[in-house]
Amino acid sequence: MAESRKKEKIISSESIIQKAISIARKDSDYGLRLFASSDICQALSKAGEIERALDVVKEIGKFRFALNPELVDGKCAFALSNISKALAETGQMERAKRMVEEALSITKKIDNDGVRSEASLGVSGALAKVGEIDKALDIAREISHEWRPSALSDISQTLTKVRQIQKAKEATKEALDIARIISSDTYRVRALSDISVALAKAGELEKAKKVIEEALDITEGIHDRTKYDTSHWFALLDVVQALASTGEPMRALDIAKGISFDRARVHAFSSISEALVKDGKTEKAKEIIEEALNITKGMSVDWIRSVALSKIYAVLRLIEQAQCLTSVDMEEESKKEEPKKRGFFKKLFG
Repeated sequence: MAESRKKEKIISSESIIQKAISIARKDSDYGLRLFASSDICQALSKAGEIERALDVVKEIGKFRFALNPELVDGKCAFALSNISKALAETGQMERAKRMVEEALSITKKIDNDGVRSEASLGVSGALAKVGEIDKALDIAREISHEWRPSALSDISQTLTKVRQIQKAKEATKEALDIARIISSDTYRVRALSDISVALAKAGELEKAKKVIEEALDITEGIHDRTKYDTSHWFALLDVVQALASTGEPMRALDIAKGISFDRARVHAFSSISEALVKDGKTEKAKEIIEEALNITKGMSVDWIRSVALSKIYAVLRLIEQAQCLTSVDMEEESKKEEPKKRGFFKKLFG
């Protein structure tokens, strides 16, 4: 029993995020701390920990003294966009709108095209979430070609949720047209993977499958398979995440097991585990996320371990929430059964 409690404590979401934050803060390289903090903020937002996420945004802002201010501003804008999305998901629309407007204001001041495009990707998605669809599309269409399909796909998913299916399909078609002229294989795989998810959400499952296969074929053509070749393994990660999100988590798992780069494999396992939780397969999700956690124990680079732990944290929160709901449901069922039992015993014993 004591051993069981110890294990439970080790893999609790709170212990994981505390470890991720602690590792990130100890890193003497401010650039690496920036990347780790950005992922931690995203994980906290996803988990609904809004105030804690905002505290991390403030920490990120302080890196401006040591790093390129535009790079820091881009991460702040992206973080605020993620917070805005989380607020919108819980119906806190006014606060969500304020957050995304702040993110947009920051983004407009960024001159570097790559940094601005990544920040705009988050902003356009958040604007769609708060109902500013036309504004979101305008911003998405100003993003560089490499990022634009992902932005349009994100907007498409929101359009599907609000039952604007035709408009969602138009956005994914536009995204697909752009994706196929991207010269970089890795960016094209990311774009196609995101598009496949949007197509699946809009009910176009056959098209989604074809697009995923197209992305997988391109990934197989990225030849360098060395352990640390991030271009191949992260392209494969994009495909794995798309498969997990479109109802094929077990196929995604088979592919993920072949990823030899630890960071990409942890991210892949986390995405698969998340999809399984949403599908009600909590026990399998726990098994996979524990495997991901074991991989992090062998990571020697602090910021990579911190980022990996933040991904695991977000999934553990989902698992804990799912278990909590299951416990509540069982308790409710028990309360319903109790009067029946009392009635039965009354009849039996008079």
